[in-house]
Parts: sequence; structure tokens; C-alpha cells
Amino acid sequence: MNIANRITQLRKEQNLSQTDLAKIVGCSREIISKYEKKGNAFCGNC
Repeated sequence: MNIANRITQLRKEQNLSQTDLAKIVGCSREIISKYEKKGNAFCGNC
């Protein structure tokens, strides 16, 4: 399992939307989406 799949799996296990997770970690929903699709993204606040 790669990091992108693991992030998605853990988020869904906690019943969190991408927006919910983004608020928790201090990033935008778009950054979470990039992590889940590609496994990497840059977030200055993460």
C-alpha cells in the first residue's frame, strides 16, 4: 500500500471528508486531494 492509499484509508476509517482532514492539519482540501491522488504535495503549513 502506498502513502496515497494509506491516507485515504485512514481518513475514511475516521469518517472524515477531505475538507475535515484539511482543517485538522491546516491545509486546503486541494492539498489533501493531491496527497491522495499522487502521494505527494507541498503544504507550507503541514
